[in-house]
Amino acid sequence: MVRKHKSVAASSAAPGTGAVSATEVEQAQYAAQFAQLDREAWYTLGAALLTTVVFWGAIFLTHDSALTVGYMPLWFVLSCLGGYVFSVVIVIALVKFCLKPCQLKVKSYHELHEKSQGEH
Repeated sequence: MVRKHKSVAASSAAPGTGAVSATEVEQAQYAAQFAQLDREAWYTLGAALLTTVVFWGAIFLTHDSALTVGYMPLWFVLSCLGGYVFSVVIVIALVKFCLKPCQLKVKSYHELHEKSQGEH
């Protein structure tokens, strides 16, 4: 997993030249793409854990209740039906605020490495 990434272009350019090759830019974009995917995976994991806590919390807090909603026990309505609605809201929030469009056609590391070897 990529926690923090240094720009490949900045770290691999020749000292003092300030010039950056196309391969170095592509490698930096490739690294940035994986950093974005890593962040989005963590957001998604957090959303799944939050949904699980809400589901089991609703059951734990209302399992002894004698209340019913439409002949269904309160724990079922809150955990299953309410949990479903909660998960839909969480997914909508993920898509609107956390997930970003990504470049689907990214060259593989091997293609970039072979290209950079051919330049030298």
